[in-house]
Amino acid sequence: MTSRIGEIVVQVKRLTIVRIRSYVCAAAALLLWMSSDVPAGATIALDGVLNAVADASINGDRARDLQREHWTGTPKTLATNVLARATFGPEFVTASGNAVATWNSADNGSVFFRNYGWHFMNPQHAAVADLSHKLEVNDWSYTFRATSDAIFAMNWDIRLVSGNGFGLKGWTISWTGADATGYTQPDLFNPTESGIFEGAVRAGRFYTIAIQGDEDFILRNGGLSIQDANYSGYMNGAFSWSISSVPEPSTWAMMLLGLAGLGYFGYCRSGAGYARRSV
Repeated sequence: MTSRIGEIVVQVKRLTIVRIRSYVCAAAALLLWMSSDVPAGATIALDGVLNAVADASINGDRARDLQREHWTGTPKTLATNVLARATFGPEFVTASGNAVATWNSADNGSVFFRNYGWHFMNPQHAAVADLSHKLEVNDWSYTFRATSDAIFAMNWDIRLVSGNGFGLKGWTISWTGADATGYTQPDLFNPTESGIFEGAVRAGRFYTIAIQGDEDFILRNGGLSIQDANYSGYMNGAFSWSISSVPEPSTWAMMLLGLAGLGYFGYCRSGAGYARRSV
């Protein structure tokens, strides 16, 4: 009887040791897994810009609306809303559009251009609607410094909202600091495009990604038939972007070590089960 009690005591001690060992394994595995996470940020935000311009003219009467929003150092939401209307008697022409740019962090955000376009009402005289920056000013731009190797990706989708797309050329994307693929090509006759723009980011380098519009349209006597014309066209542009870190070799090593720790934890648990069965 005494020997049986002694065996039980020994088994209980073994079970206790195995349980403690399993808890230690679990804690070690968790710490290793947490330490293997990819760094949350790949960039330092430096500068963000959102510009919008609307020009309209008819027979000498001209209207212009220009808005420029900007931040330095700390990202914030930027918004613009422009409208220009020129008139000559019962004739008029308008150019308008609004845009919102957000930075969820230094590594991802979005830009939305809405209802960019124009409306010509009965222009018996030469009329012009313009939404472009003649001084090569970008509609939107973001400048940052990379803190690690990463991949920049921007998804873009341009759609005709209403009216005729002739003269609405959409937007182009420019990239300064590294080679990239997926450059958008504006189409004079059809602003309906979508795709993805990608570029490699190298640690320690500075980059600027920019979006630029080039939309203008002219109705002129002797050219397009404008007698009693009621001509309009509006488009939207949606751009979402992100910067994703590329893990360094040391990070991959820590991830593998974390997985090994989890495997060892499984081994510990199986050992605990064996000890319980042997009691």
